[in-house]
Amino acid sequence: EGPETTRLRHEWPEGPTRRWLGRISDRNKIDLLHTVSVFCSPATGGESFGIVLLEAMAAGAVVVASDIDGYRNVATHDVDSRLVTPDDVESLADVMRSVLDDIDGAERLRENGSRRAQQFSMDALASAYVDVYRSAIDDWDARNSPSRTSSTSARFARSVVSRIGRISPRKLSR
Repeated sequence: EGPETTRLRHEWPEGPTRRWLGRISDRNKIDLLHTVSVFCSPATGGESFGIVLLEAMAAGAVVVASDIDGYRNVATHDVDSRLVTPDDVESLADVMRSVLDDIDGAERLRENGSRRAQQFSMDALASAYVDVYRSAIDDWDARNSPSRTSSTSARFARSVVSRIGRISPRKLSR
């Protein structure tokens, strides 16, 4: 929903291939993403990351999106997505057609997109944090005398790393 919604709804009424959903819950968004073959996000800027692309990749959709900074944080053209020049309607239409026509290419993008989304999963992120903490503790131990490594802060850091390492992905996603 936005300032142009009324005009756009009038210009592009609902039909067999188009639905206006308005605001939807996160659960509904994920459910809908699992029903699409291709997710298209023709943003023209202002996206700081690309979480919506990762959500689509995780749901198994092929991603076609604008080639903007925020989306390049997570998507790589012709590897896990197809990126097009912002505001280039003809190019966007051509890429959409090619993705829909090239079943093998679409499957490759879908598989690579799924792997890319997995890199940002809670399990992967928790593992990365544990690695960072362990590295920091190892660096601390290497630079300090044995008596200082038994300090309260060092014991606390080891305790945190131990606990993070035992957290299941299910607990992290809550």
